[in-house]
Amino acid sequence: MDAADRFLRAGELNVHYLDWGGDGPPVVLIHSAYSTAHVWDLFAPAVVDSFRVLAPDLRGYGQTDKPPAGYSARELAEDLHAFARALELEPFHLVGHSVGTRLGCQFAARHPELLRSLVLLDCTGFRAMAQQEPNRRSIEQLHLAFATREEAAEYLGTTHKQNFWSDAVIQQRIEREMDHLPGGGVAWQYSREVLHAVNEAHDDDVLPVVGQIRCPTLLLRGSESPNLGREESQRLQAMIAGSELVEIGPAAHYLHLDQPEQFARVARDFLLRHR
Repeated sequence: MDAADRFLRAGELNVHYLDWGGDGPPVVLIHSAYSTAHVWDLFAPAVVDSFRVLAPDLRGYGQTDKPPAGYSARELAEDLHAFARALELEPFHLVGHSVGTRLGCQFAARHPELLRSLVLLDCTGFRAMAQQEPNRRSIEQLHLAFATREEAAEYLGTTHKQNFWSDAVIQQRIEREMDHLPGGGVAWQYSREVLHAVNEAHDDDVLPVVGQIRCPTLLLRGSESPNLGREESQRLQAMIAGSELVEIGPAAHYLHLDQPEQFARVARDFLLRHR
């Protein structure tokens, strides 16, 4: 099922978003720092029969505007607020992965009346400051453009070997999340500068705000995640009243791509219970 490409003005941004349609309460899907709205192409069809499913490109990503600043979790949460108000979505369900979880925690704390529920995939932000320098080095080493699709597939299969991506997932990411360049090359739809801007944000530690989350919350952790340890996930669950914790496996940080069917089953069940 293909989504419709749509655009709207939300605050200071021209925002691109995917709209799968559907009947029922809205579900908004928020991607990570290393993906775009199309990362949710595998999941959206699993819930579109019961929900209206939407996924925006965050600022700096995909076809959304790419200003030089505004990439802290709080600022991204306010971008989401402007997006939701423009579409009159509230109240809605929010699903976020990685950086999307930092945004989600900030949004839930700042705008609790707008959320029906919150799903956090492999939440990051416990060690944000300590991780900045290693992340800075890894960003510099990333390959963001490739001469051919085959080169991109080999790179993703090699450098992301800690993930459990199938060949079909890798091909989908190349097809949907990369620009297709003249001459057959491909490139991710975000820049090194944006990755640095997200990494350099100083308000991304989730601990000061998670205790303020009051909506039903599902925490999902990849069984082999290098980003969220089991003890950390249990600590996070203890801080969010009434939250649920489920481990998806075998999966690493991109658990929704590593085990798409397992993830869809767990997330759909939670969303339906809080519809």
